Amino acid sequence: MAEEASGWESTCERYVAFLDIMGFRDMVFRESHEKIKEMFECLRPTIESIRKEANAIIGKERVKTKNTPTTYSTIFPISFSDSIILFSSNNSNQSALLMIVNVAIILSEAMKNGVAMKGSIAYGEMTAEIEGGKSLYFGKPLIDAFELQQEVELYSAVLHHTAEKALVEFGSVHILDGGLVKKYFVPMKSGKINHYTINWDFMTDKSIDLVNALYEKVSGKPRKYVDNTLDFIHCIHANEAELAQQKK
Repeated sequence: MAEEASGWESTCERYVAFLDIMGFRDMVFRESHEKIKEMFECLRPTIESIRKEANAIIGKERVKTKNTPTTYSTIFPISFSDSIILFSSNNSNQSALLMIVNVAIILSEAMKNGVAMKGSIAYGEMTAEIEGGKSLYFGKPLIDAFELQQEVELYSAVLHHTAEKALVEFGSVHILDGGLVKKYFVPMKSGKINHYTINWDFMTDKSIDLVNALYEKVSGKPRKYVDNTLDFIHCIHANEAELAQQKK
């Protein structure tokens, strides 16, 4: 069973997500500084909402019952340049679900504002010092998440095998079988590879329109990401239609 920690531990086994804004370098050279700032501002409410909830939970006093600390699971986000990184407070099943939900929310909100993102979620021992004005982040899951997202050629986030393994070992297989995660042959730099993929389509009923709108922003090679994302969304809708038909 997953070990559950109270409050926020600087170093522990946790889930880590690395999300990358696509085409940021070209955007810096092409768009005005004010335009780029507006893009970040559209994501701020979602990120700040996650951070506010995290700080509220971290700031609570630890309530003890029979010498057992009450467990709080939360997700803490940081953003730097074209990247958003999320850390879970512990390795509980609740943290795993919160991580997946928050990643789906960020991806869908970004898409609603015309911001294309891709990413990955990994698991392992990670140091994330966020209290007392400290800012120290290092660990293997951060590297794993960063490296895997570089391979992805789809506007979504995939689970690193460390995250998959943790979900299975901690009895959260139901999360992998739920609506927020779909097993999919993900287009990657080395070809199509089977990975559990975050279904941000779950958060909006306008996903196809949102993805189609991205065709107006890119030409040539970058359009393959739009094509791949549309294929992903169509696959999800086809699977949902098939399940609905089976229930009749």
